[in-house]
Amino acid sequence: MAQVRLSINGRSYRLECDDGSRARFDDIAEYVNATVDGVIDEFGQVGHDQILLLAALKLADELFDAQGIVDTPDETPAGETEPIAEAAGAQK
Repeated sequence: MAQVRLSINGRSYRLECDDGSRARFDDIAEYVNATVDGVIDEFGQVGHDQILLLAALKLADELFDAQGIVDTPDETPAGETEPIAEAAGAQK
């Protein structure tokens, strides 16, 4: 197992991954960090736990869209969804 260190929202995490999947893990971690940074840009530092929750909801929303799991409401134009953070009631 390879050990990797990543930083999200100023906090450092040490995790393990399979030796052969290090590059993929780094790419995924970079994508998650970019999502967290986007939440911070949109809402500010509203608390580490809330930022991670909103980022997780945004990523799950993307996944559901990609898998066609969630139906798009009739009033929402195709390809557009309500921002998950607003739906979750996040405060700016």
